[in-house]
Amino acid sequence: MYHVGIVLRLLFQTRICSSTECELKWTRSALKLLMAVVGPWNKFDDDIVIKDFKVNNMKSRVYLPLNRSSDAAIIYIHGGGFVLGTMDMYENVVRQIVKNTRLITFSMDYRLAPEHGFPAALDDCEYFVMEVYKNLTREYAIDKNRIAIVGDSAGAGLIASLTYRLRRFPDFIKPKVLHFLLVIAVCKVQKKAMFAHCNTNNLLKYNFAEVQALIYPLVQMHNFQTPSYEYFYRVMDGTGFVDPRLIAQYYLMYANVVGAENEQITRKMLRNEHLSIFCKSSVSEYMNLQLIPMHLRKYFLRYGRNITSWKLDYCKKTWNRLMPFLLNAEFAPIVQRDFTNLPKALIVTMEHDILRDEGIVYAQRLRQAGVPTTWKHFDSGFHAILNFYNVISNSNRVVNYVSGWVSDNV
Repeated sequence: MYHVGIVLRLLFQTRICSSTECELKWTRSALKLLMAVVGPWNKFDDDIVIKDFKVNNMKSRVYLPLNRSSDAAIIYIHGGGFVLGTMDMYENVVRQIVKNTRLITFSMDYRLAPEHGFPAALDDCEYFVMEVYKNLTREYAIDKNRIAIVGDSAGAGLIASLTYRLRRFPDFIKPKVLHFLLVIAVCKVQKKAMFAHCNTNNLLKYNFAEVQALIYPLVQMHNFQTPSYEYFYRVMDGTGFVDPRLIAQYYLMYANVVGAENEQITRKMLRNEHLSIFCKSSVSEYMNLQLIPMHLRKYFLRYGRNITSWKLDYCKKTWNRLMPFLLNAEFAPIVQRDFTNLPKALIVTMEHDILRDEGIVYAQRLRQAGVPTTWKHFDSGFHAILNFYNVISNSNRVVNYVSGWVSDNV
């Protein structure tokens, strides 16, 4: 997985592809070839028993440490911008987390866009998590109240969407008052409302997951001019590991926007011309850049602004096309109004990452809602650093920190 940047740069520089779909096809093929070369080539490990199985036709895997530390468990959801990635690409990372925590760990391959757009990946993650919670906990003697869900990038975004979705269903919520069924009914009605939200103050935290660990999460498709994006353009000179164009194109594929339409809307998104005036004012609340520490907004301040300078003009056609997604918290979890009653959280961000700011804002909003939240920022980190385990020392620090936090909190 850590070769993905090299692959993308070779493809983009040679310009052998004339479309986003072509680039994606070649990227997938190159990654598949690299995985065959770099391995791991087998599922044998001195410290772990590794078994493959199927859940609802999803390729799945369980890691059983020989020296299991407790009856807790981990579910790992891989990243890849909703269009790339497999559990095989994360094999080295997940194995190390298992060795560090000595906890039973599950992973799986969810469906990818553009072949399977929203909400396919989220539905797969929900089905898999519920299979672990309902059935596999019995098979492997796991305490249902001690499950951690861990993910990176788009996988972390899927976790954020999943916790939002499942919080509102009674099968996974402990009733606090007699009228909780009425609250749930109201929530279901509100599900289709703009910025779908419900008041869950009368409900205790659902119990399908004890903790969540989100590593450089992708949680919004609204603001492409945050300080971390500004840092990419002004300081990194467009040389970051993940660039804005890819984020926009991949997220659009997840929204079932492909072909020439994808390329046209991408250009508008990078200029924030895809949001209506009303939505821009709402995004200023939900994606509140004032929640970012001042020293991380220094490049905004250097260029004479401390918040995004929204343009008043926008493309109405683009807004109408994207509105059902941009206002849906299951698609972009940053827009949920109510962050209460979500699992205890670890949010990990990297200095050299265009997704840095949305991760910080997400962590701060969790804190404001009273959710016990640890925000860990790595000053020398970059996006996808997790996949460089045993290649660079900073990657080892990240993997070890996440493993330690999960062990201490699950």
